[in-house]
Amino acid sequence: FGAVYPWAFLSLSALLFLLIFCYPGAVFEIKRIPKIALGGFVFLLFLIVFQFLFTSFNPFETQNQFLLWTACAGAFLLIQNLSKDSSSRLSYAILLTALFECFYGLYQLKFGNEKVLWQFKEAHRGFLTGTYLNRKHLAGLLELSLGISFGFLLSAFYQGRMGRILGLIFVVFLQVFSLLKTGSRMGVLSFTAAFILMTGFIWRKPYRMPLLFLTLIFGIASLAFWITKDAWLIRFIQANRDIEFFHGRWLVWRN
Repeated sequence: FGAVYPWAFLSLSALLFLLIFCYPGAVFEIKRIPKIALGGFVFLLFLIVFQFLFTSFNPFETQNQFLLWTACAGAFLLIQNLSKDSSSRLSYAILLTALFECFYGLYQLKFGNEKVLWQFKEAHRGFLTGTYLNRKHLAGLLELSLGISFGFLLSAFYQGRMGRILGLIFVVFLQVFSLLKTGSRMGVLSFTAAFILMTGFIWRKPYRMPLLFLTLIFGIASLAFWITKDAWLIRFIQANRDIEFFHGRWLVWRN
């Protein structure tokens, strides 16, 4: 979210709060959230409020981020209030948009025509950005679409639809490959953390299916990591001199 203009996410927040006002029943969808996840959300909310009141070096920015994440939570509840067909259409729309961005960005890198539509890229050259000027934007979209792809793939596993499984394996690999090619360090770390957390939510009887699914995802991610190691490793190597106590990136995190 650090790559998004304040007016953009504030406008989005206002729209989401308006939608919640129009559809107040969405608030009660919180009952469907697993208790362990709900407890984690409440704990994070407490930490944010505590930081805003006592420890923040920039209370105004903390307040903006609190507003943004509250709006994102509202969007999550609104989506839970959708019908199954509407949720499926929304999921397919996000996934198809992400795939288009992947193909468009890879085409740019392949032929050296690093334009964002009609404008030449001035930054992040050599990295995948799709139709975005900032690679962080594409990384955020791919993290969202990867969660959807995992859901479709897990569903195909339980249904035993081999053709759908093979197609989704390619889709997941393409998105992980593209995410790594963006060179977004936070994108890579967020994807890794989300994958680890996801394992706790899909682990259920019979255990053979979740184990096979997780093994497959781990294999796809490992292959993509190996193929793109030159693109993302250099980003972490460059960060070594920034992550020093009271220097570089540490000051950004502290504020």
